[in-house]
Amino acid sequence: MKIKELRVRAVRVPMPQPHKTASGVVSESPLILTDITADDGTVGRSLIFTYTPAGLNPTAELIRNLETLLINEELAPVHVGQKLAKRLRLLGTQGLVGMALAAVDMALWDALAKSRGLSLVRLLGGVERPVPHMARSGLMVWQAPPLQLKTGLNEVSLRLRQRSVMRPGVTILK
Repeated sequence: MKIKELRVRAVRVPMPQPHKTASGVVSESPLILTDITADDGTVGRSLIFTYTPAGLNPTAELIRNLETLLINEELAPVHVGQKLAKRLRLLGTQGLVGMALAAVDMALWDALAKSRGLSLVRLLGGVERPVPHMARSGLMVWQAPPLQLKTGLNEVSLRLRQRSVMRPGVTILK
């Protein structure tokens, strides 16, 4: 099975409730949606978060520029990953290049698992089981009203400034 098409979309998703971090206010999620279509019509998808809108379009364009290296390649994530890493060696595989490689890698693995009618965990030899999940918040400065948590979370992780730990209304849940 061969790679037939690459589709890349950069989107900025507004956050319903912006939050403050040590780097400033985060009011949107800059995301890149990547689809890789195989010649049998199977579509593998990935989603990456570029942390800041400044990295959104450059990373999306970098992924698009990989298209000529992907089209007509076998749907073989390890082989393609090695080929791309070798080709991009002079740029390095950190930062935006690393994000671009991750987007392609995830979409390839997703397509391969779907083409075989398996979940990714089964394709990799694992067993499906519930995964503990939690809400995590970075360094936040809380103001009224307090953070409202939705149900269904196993735990909550909060990183607080040392001086704010004893503030009234701040509760650390475990």
